[in-house]
Amino acid sequence: MKKETFKVLRCKCGKQSYEDEPLPIAPACPRCNLQMKYSTDWYIKVSVNGKRHIQKVGRQLRQAETVLKKAQTELFQKKFFDDETNSLLLSQAVQMVYDRKWKKKKDGAKARRLADIIVETLGDIPLAEIDQKKYYELVSLLETRGVQESTINRYRASLKTVLRHHQLNYQFIEMTPEIGGRIRILTKEEETAAIALFRDTKHSSRRSAFYEMPDFIAVLVDTGMRANELLGLPPKDIDFATNMLTIWINKADKPRSVPMTTRATQVLAVRAKNESGKLFSLNIHQADKAWAWMRDEMKLEADKDFVIHALRHTCATRLIVKGIDIYRVQKWMGHKSIKTTEKYLHLDPLQLRAAAAALEPDDRTVTAKEIIGQSLQVTPDQLVAIMQILQGSPQETGM
Repeated sequence: MKKETFKVLRCKCGKQSYEDEPLPIAPACPRCNLQMKYSTDWYIKVSVNGKRHIQKVGRQLRQAETVLKKAQTELFQKKFFDDETNSLLLSQAVQMVYDRKWKKKKDGAKARRLADIIVETLGDIPLAEIDQKKYYELVSLLETRGVQESTINRYRASLKTVLRHHQLNYQFIEMTPEIGGRIRILTKEEETAAIALFRDTKHSSRRSAFYEMPDFIAVLVDTGMRANELLGLPPKDIDFATNMLTIWINKADKPRSVPMTTRATQVLAVRAKNESGKLFSLNIHQADKAWAWMRDEMKLEADKDFVIHALRHTCATRLIVKGIDIYRVQKWMGHKSIKTTEKYLHLDPLQLRAAAAALEPDDRTVTAKEIIGQSLQVTPDQLVAIMQILQGSPQETGM
């Protein structure tokens, strides 16, 4: 067979051959002398790793030639890519992933730093040598250094991305469950006290940025934005006609729009007129410093979970407590996975107790208040007070 495109010449006796140039009239069978027949379709032959593969294509020769050319090109590219991957050093592979993927992302520099530490830890070995044994070696070395499990997971994710990008096996890399810290939320009293502390204290010129913290805290609580998202939000991404703001660059690399409360709208409407073109002049380091000062003033310095990110937890929790379904909360917060949002559910046990009313017999309608009151063993008056605290008013909760 001269070519790799052909038709099959068959006879009833079972005799067949591959013909790359079919005759106008099929010849007689050399075995039984019966008239043979050509196949209606054209076939192609492609060799992969020394093994021949035959595939039926279609009735047109041009179609068969096009498919053959495409297959040969893909095989060549794959072989070239495989050869390139086998010769790559780990540092070179990391650089390629950074250039093609990470540098375009918000957290790309952080992923690159983690990958560089992996190179330092394992040595600049060929990428193809990264197997399960090397992976276990990496984890063991990180654990020996006292690296926390949550941080090791970040290393795992970085290495997995490098291997996956270069089409190498990464299935042996498994993320482990993280024992997270307490989900710290601010009570209304704490929120009010923090804002009042910043607003009513006379700050020195070195702490001039502290005066922006009341607005900063209010917007973060009412929108659930991350601190960096708010500090990087340009005024043009706020639509005051619809009371919506759009966060184009975020941790999940997926733009999201968030509705604004009355308080958030009022604060941002004033700040959007700032001649500097920025909503806030303070940076994240100044915000952290201001928060640390406020925490000390409120005698909460021992509460390690009382951080700026607690404002985001507070927003999510208030949405859940107000009865907003978990899928809408996920969209609001911009969580990639619903599992991230689910961690806020256990903070509202009263809703679960109230839901038990749906399981009561029809002839005994038990109200949610009755169930909650029985569970908590409080008087009706005390129960009313509790429900008012939880529900609050729209202006109080910012929801």
